[in-house]
Amino acid sequence: DNELTEAAAQELQEEVDRAGLLDVKIGSAKGVVTAEGTVTSESVISWQKLQQSFDRRTKGTLTLVNGVLIKEEKAPSAIAVEAVWHGVQPYIVIDSEKYFVGAILADGWVVERIEDSRVLLSRNGRIAALQY
Repeated sequence: DNELTEAAAQELQEEVDRAGLLDVKIGSAKGVVTAEGTVTSESVISWQKLQQSFDRRTKGTLTLVNGVLIKEEKAPSAIAVEAVWHGVQPYIVIDSEKYFVGAILADGWVVERIEDSRVLLSRNGRIAALQY
């Protein structure tokens, strides 16, 4: 049943998002739920727990095709965030310059999102988090 598969995929994507697994994308096709993307060695345990929870919840009625790989994506170490502004238009300060969401930083990194404790940067479809 495609509706059941799509609903299960959507629920798993929400769990993945809540777990902060930014590079894992869940989909559904031909009666199976698919997972693509990457996790770091630090977050692989979270991903494994989500898979086990999915298997328990679906009791084996749905197959999860796991295409998630472990990859080390280093946050750009040369980027030193000096300040973060959480206003109507949030921005970060690097080398005394303001960078708003969407701005391109050194080495092609783009400011994706500014959150309470981290800045999310993207480059070539990869996402890295700078904690602050």
